[in-house]
Amino acid sequence: PVSEQDPSSVFAVPAIIPLNIDEGHGDPFYPPGVHLAEAVLYTVSYINHNVLNTTSFCLDTTIVDNYLLARKSVTLGLKQVGHLGGSGHVMSCPGTSNKAPVVGFLGAAKSDNTIAVANLCNVLKIPQISYASTSLDLDDVEAFPYFLRTVPSDQLQAEAIVEIIRQSVNWSYIGIIASDSNYGGAGLSAILTHASKITSEETDFCIAFQYKLQQGNANNVAVQVLEHINETELSVIVLFSDLERTNDFFGALLDQVSALQGEAAEKLREKVLNVTYIGSDSWSSDQTLFASYHGKIFKRFIGVGVYTKDIRGFREHLETLNSTNYNSIYDKLDSNYFLDWYSRYTEQSDWKSTIRTSKLDDHSSTTADATHSFGMGLLEYITRTNLTSSFDTVTSDLFEVLREVSFTSITGNEVSFGNSNQQTGRYYIVEYSEGQFVHVGNYTAQQLNYHNPYQNSPSICSAACRGGQRRKPTVPCCHECVNCTAHHHSNGTTTQCYPCDEAYTHNADHTGCVPVTPEFLSFTSKFAIILYLLVAAGLAAVGVVVAVFVSKFQTPVVQGHGVFVYVTLLCTCVVLFLSTFLFLGQSSDINCNLRLAVPVLGVSSLFLCVSCLTKTVILRIRALQTTRFYVVQMLVLVVGLLVQVFVVGIVLFVRPLRYSVKEIERGKVYGECGHQRDVPQIDILLYISCFVIFCGSLVLSFLGRNTNENYNEGKFLAFQTIAMHIVIIAFVPTIKLLDGPVLSGAWAVAIVIICFIVLIVLFTPKLYIITYRPYKNQFIQDLIPEVRRTNGVIREEDSNAS
Repeated sequence: PVSEQDPSSVFAVPAIIPLNIDEGHGDPFYPPGVHLAEAVLYTVSYINHNVLNTTSFCLDTTIVDNYLLARKSVTLGLKQVGHLGGSGHVMSCPGTSNKAPVVGFLGAAKSDNTIAVANLCNVLKIPQISYASTSLDLDDVEAFPYFLRTVPSDQLQAEAIVEIIRQSVNWSYIGIIASDSNYGGAGLSAILTHASKITSEETDFCIAFQYKLQQGNANNVAVQVLEHINETELSVIVLFSDLERTNDFFGALLDQVSALQGEAAEKLREKVLNVTYIGSDSWSSDQTLFASYHGKIFKRFIGVGVYTKDIRGFREHLETLNSTNYNSIYDKLDSNYFLDWYSRYTEQSDWKSTIRTSKLDDHSSTTADATHSFGMGLLEYITRTNLTSSFDTVTSDLFEVLREVSFTSITGNEVSFGNSNQQTGRYYIVEYSEGQFVHVGNYTAQQLNYHNPYQNSPSICSAACRGGQRRKPTVPCCHECVNCTAHHHSNGTTTQCYPCDEAYTHNADHTGCVPVTPEFLSFTSKFAIILYLLVAAGLAAVGVVVAVFVSKFQTPVVQGHGVFVYVTLLCTCVVLFLSTFLFLGQSSDINCNLRLAVPVLGVSSLFLCVSCLTKTVILRIRALQTTRFYVVQMLVLVVGLLVQVFVVGIVLFVRPLRYSVKEIERGKVYGECGHQRDVPQIDILLYISCFVIFCGSLVLSFLGRNTNENYNEGKFLAFQTIAMHIVIIAFVPTIKLLDGPVLSGAWAVAIVIICFIVLIVLFTPKLYIITYRPYKNQFIQDLIPEVRRTNGVIREEDSNAS
């Protein structure tokens, strides 16, 4: 229902489509452009008969040939909106000389051209829908607020390419060639971005080179690529370029390969043929290109293209075209020189067979989707605004309506822009090998479904390093594998070996770190065996003393200065001898506290006992008082031990010892016992108590040095006390100077020495007197008037009778 006399019922949407790539010079044959132009016209007819047929409006278009040039796109776009009158943007309408308002633009194909038109649309606030431009730059909705497209951006295509490489066996070394255009530059950037993520996560992906194809430099790029192929094992090249630059590169590479001579020429030709090319959607479906170079410079190709569906009835429509039935294309073309060629082209005998057998341009479907979007958007806009004249159209409002439309296109594709300016993409993956295309997978929503039917030629510069090795870079993307040194680890994917933390060392294959087993005195070491013998000897000596004392229990030597003290001394020696075993084996928190408590209490007990004996001797000699000696002796000993036990208990409760490991040198770890640092320094009480006991015993031993010479036990006690002090004083510095097993051994040796001092200095003279010199008891007998000697046995009698 188009009124040819009333342009107010017509909406004009010019379509910018490349029909000629030579600006009108030579044969303008460009079949993909013909497919796109026919797709626009076919869809416009469908819209007018099936979408806008319920309204009083119709959609019109003009095919604007921009020769794939950005400057032509802007010039021709301005020409379409150049007839500005009181009614706004106008252009020629079908079948009439009247002017109709331009409400949007279709196109363009190349991203550079589309960006140029998008900038024009920003000024005019006119919607633009591209059917083929995939540049990442066009994702910026702030820079291009009136732009939409029915194809996904290159981001998804780049991800698909990288995922194909990542999931292919033996492909970790690739080259990238991109056209020096917005399309190629954005695609290269997207590939590098996604590849860097893969590299950081899996570290087995390397880009050997990246070259840009410019007009006139294809030969230089071909020479450099040939050098890489010759010198390395490179066999995968990503070619993110438009068809024209791709054709230039393949032509230059074929010339270089054909000119090869010499013995190495055949081998290099074979390596060139084994290179697999991964192509972007702008050229990966061009059968003419593959027919020209397949088998000459490559055998295998993987193509990534936008997944599309055929336009319903479109192939059959193309078969009906001829010089007399041309769907008014003469009126729609902005290039008059194209008409003669188009007439001859559709009259060719192989025209229909070509249409039946050839693959239509992938963007025919997306072109139809873009055109159909304008039809559905206009229908919704007319309905919402109750529009009566196309000249009343507010194009900025129309753009908002276009973003909201959601429908099933003439192609069967679901079209919905939503908040983004593009469709959710889906890519098909094809292999061109053995002269034919084979569908091998799809990529959508970051999910790759890819089945590789062919054997990959390895593309690896250097073999992967095993765990425990680092990569030493040689040339870009190549490396040597170097073993990690001691106490370092690596998973084989990095350029350095990482040091293990303190107290850790490498495992068997240097792939990780394990705790270093602290060195300690084992129960089977030579030192332990010697310690066993010493302890056994000490315990045997204690046993002999006990046996003699029990058999001669009533003798003056045993009874004279307090049996309780001697029993305490002997029991303490037994405990101390056995406590040396605490210093064998690997320690723990409990063991650390026992190592402190038992020796300190034991040695304190020895000093208290010796002090009690010394005091008894002094008092007996000087005061000759015997009535309460035993009671006072026991009281001093018991109270002193209880005080020391209390002090040790308080210290270990408030500030317990904790076992930890300390790295003395790399790979050498000792266990150590230490106090917590965040608690009060209460252990000073322990030092004070020990100091009082040691000093007290030393003073008493000094006072008892000049007793009767007949049997001077005080002299032995003084010598024993001094000897024990010497051992302790000599041992104190070792706590700071020694560590690890040596320190543990020093503790054990010091304890054994002290115990033997007690046994040798104090008890050996007693055993000698009891066994071999019983008459030596005379001195003691004289000092004790309550007892008398009868055959060497002491009997208690009434003191008055004596």
